Amino acid sequence: LLMQKAITNEVPCKTCFQKHKKIEWERNHPPAKVERQITTAKSVAYKNPLPKTDKVPTQLEINLMKREKRLEKLMPKPTGPKRDASAQYYGHYLDPNEVFKFKASEESIRF
Repeated sequence: LLMQKAITNEVPCKTCFQKHKKIEWERNHPPAKVERQITTAKSVAYKNPLPKTDKVPTQLEINLMKREKRLEKLMPKPTGPKRDASAQYYGHYLDPNEVFKFKASEESIRF
């Protein structure tokens, strides 16, 4: 009978109600800056003061590196589109904004 009333929301579930109350209280009372810093410090269990040492790669890692190098050599090099000689020469020296200026007077544009 009590479960039926809880399902139809006539009587709230005690656990759900307590959980809702706690969430509302936490939302209305956020922790101070110091408390947040302490909480974040707790999340890190241990920080090693010594610097990290270089580990020796395993045989699997060595083989994977060799395989990647071998595959890079086999891959075809990407080539760009063929450009004509003038575009190759003048392309770096000409400003496209200067070359392709719109040359029309105000009178010719008016309708």
